[in-house]
Amino acid sequence: MPLTFTTRAGAERLGGRVRGLQPWETIRIGAGLEVTATPARHGPAGIEPISGDVIGFTLGTSEPGDAVYLTGDTVFYEGVVEVARRFRPQLVVIFAGAARAGRTKSNRSSAHERPPPTPGCKRPGAYPNRGNQSTVKRCIQDV
Repeated sequence: MPLTFTTRAGAERLGGRVRGLQPWETIRIGAGLEVTATPARHGPAGIEPISGDVIGFTLGTSEPGDAVYLTGDTVFYEGVVEVARRFRPQLVVIFAGAARAGRTKSNRSSAHERPPPTPGCKRPGAYPNRGNQSTVKRCIQDV
């Protein structure tokens, strides 16, 4: 039976087989897959009372550098940089819609202009998924 992960507030609202996590909380599924909630923010600092809580996730094992990072619906801020520092993900899925929060705007073109999310990543490659609001960004490491 599927299990859904979200924020703690979201889990309270949804009920059922929904697991609410706080940023940096990790749970293990099966024989070694770890799901870690990561910090995320819908806009500038302090927007949470207006926009609500949001988190992203990493999926991987306990080995650094094997993670897939799902950013969640976040702006680029220091929390995203900390996720990259801690997990060194091999694949990053960036949710890039056209959200607006006051003067802050996030869209697909701004996602492409962001610095590489993984320390040591020399050349990011972006692969837009047309017809969807997400962009997959993969780090191509120098060999």
